[in-house]
Amino acid sequence: MWEPFSIDVVARALAALGPVAAVAVVERLPASGSEVARLDVRFSDGRPDARVIGKAACGAGAAAVRRELAFFERVAPGWDSRAPALLGADGGAASIVIFTEDLAAAGYASVGPAVSAAQLRGAIEGVAALHARFWDAIPDAYLADRADPTSVTRCARAWPPASIARNAGDARAAAARFTAASALTRDERE
Repeated sequence: MWEPFSIDVVARALAALGPVAAVAVVERLPASGSEVARLDVRFSDGRPDARVIGKAACGAGAAAVRRELAFFERVAPGWDSRAPALLGADGGAASIVIFTEDLAAAGYASVGPAVSAAQLRGAIEGVAALHARFWDAIPDAYLADRADPTSVTRCARAWPPASIARNAGDARAAAARFTAASALTRDERE
């Protein structure tokens, strides 16, 4: 049986960071279609421990993780917004695991069940910036080796249904408050 967060797998994926001495799963995070965990990684050469996020999947769930890997490798470098750093990946045809920087460990706030106006504005600005940068301009290299086209609906299936419903409800309510609060200026529309 494949153990995506075993020391062997983590050491292969994170070899560029240094020799891995130990791996501890700190927290399992809710996910559907993949296994996600916060890990503490200790190195044998004395460098500081690293807290990382690992995301692993086999079979059908691996497609979403491969899309995420493609984003980190091919799209994120062309976008000057803050995304977690890709630290490494490992896998084959049937399974894949990726490791990214843990933004919570780096001091970023985690959004809880309620979203503040500032958090909503930040999320909208981030999504708008992503679309502005890549609208009709996704690099050919991102899609060149894909048998299936990029699909938002396929990506969303990787989220737990309760999370999708909660986020959709929050987005609808926040959008109603946002549009009721003020009209967009011409600069905001462009």
